[in-house]
Amino acid sequence: MRHSIKKFTKEEVKSILGNSILRCTEEETRAIFDIFDFQLKEFTKSETNVDFEIHFKRTYLMRIQADKNKFECLWIIDFPLFEWSDEEQRLMATHHPFTMPNPDDIPLLDEHPEQVRAKAYDFVCNGIEVGGGSLRIHDCDLQEKMFQILGFTPERAMAQFGFLINAFKYGAPPHAGLAFGLDRFVSIMAGLDSIRDCIAFPKNNSGRDVMLDAPSVLDPKQLEELHLSVDASQENA
Repeated sequence: MRHSIKKFTKEEVKSILGNSILRCTEEETRAIFDIFDFQLKEFTKSETNVDFEIHFKRTYLMRIQADKNKFECLWIIDFPLFEWSDEEQRLMATHHPFTMPNPDDIPLLDEHPEQVRAKAYDFVCNGIEVGGGSLRIHDCDLQEKMFQILGFTPERAMAQFGFLINAFKYGAPPHAGLAFGLDRFVSIMAGLDSIRDCIAFPKNNSGRDVMLDAPSVLDPKQLEELHLSVDASQENA
């Protein structure tokens, strides 16, 4: 187990162990925490695994122990605008690079960008995120500053997001977004332990849709229309 866990990403580990915890008793869950405490420290190369512990405890306690006839809702705000990536060795956008910084923290962008809060928000019900979004940047200079902090050269920023930067020059009103996961909301209100029970076409562990038998073999004409080709050597690798 110690060696095999290294092949998974953090998100995959969370998913695998989180799904296992849904089927465990409280004693079994505590045993999982004890077993994986050292494993995950070794895996993440860090001294603490607070994010994993929070994820597992929230998954177990909220899904298993919560009163399914009671709905406790809240908004989570003041997310950090940036997070450090050990892999990239640079700051990354926590939400996305178009998220509006908290106006009170904009003076910190030059010297202490890691301390800047985002105007982002999550809507949580019974410990489960069911929606989220953010206010968007609508100022050209501020957007260019964001790209600069994220390591974009002016040329690269213009090549990838020139359409947006140019649009700001014509004026963009303040705007925001919020996306809800309707299937998650339905699963909570129906008292279900798995979101799969209310998804019309759930995927199995292999990523296949067994109802539609997808993915399946494409007709060569479909590939030709889309100017795509299949490399059989890569497919069998």
